[in-house]
Amino acid sequence: MRKIFRKIVKKYKKTAKSIGLNRILGVSNVVDIDVYKRNIESVIERSKDTKIFLISTIPHLDISRNSEIMRYNEVLSQLSSKYDHVFYVEVYSDFVDHSVYYLDNTHMNDAGYEMITDKLLSMYEISQK
Repeated sequence: MRKIFRKIVKKYKKTAKSIGLNRILGVSNVVDIDVYKRNIESVIERSKDTKIFLISTIPHLDISRNSEIMRYNEVLSQLSSKYDHVFYVEVYSDFVDHSVYYLDNTHMNDAGYEMITDKLLSMYEISQK
């Protein structure tokens, strides 16, 4: 199972890099927080027979941006509490004051992706109970 989650995380990393997702999202809030919540909730509502794992956004090393990140993460946390088939994987706090997980101010290195893989795998095991 660990191998599958590593592949998922690596696939995300590759896709995000290829389209410049981290650069785009790191510039400003692309989606208003209310629209963000509605969009995610829409997916959740249409996927009632599927387990969904919402992974928090990691903090930015430029701490002035983190209050916004925390607002969006709170939306994910609230949605996971509202639905039985949705699980919140909180990784934000694991990255706070741990620059060892970063390539630069925004991007994770392999150690960061490995840590998220571990947390995702743990949450998956919890979801199986």
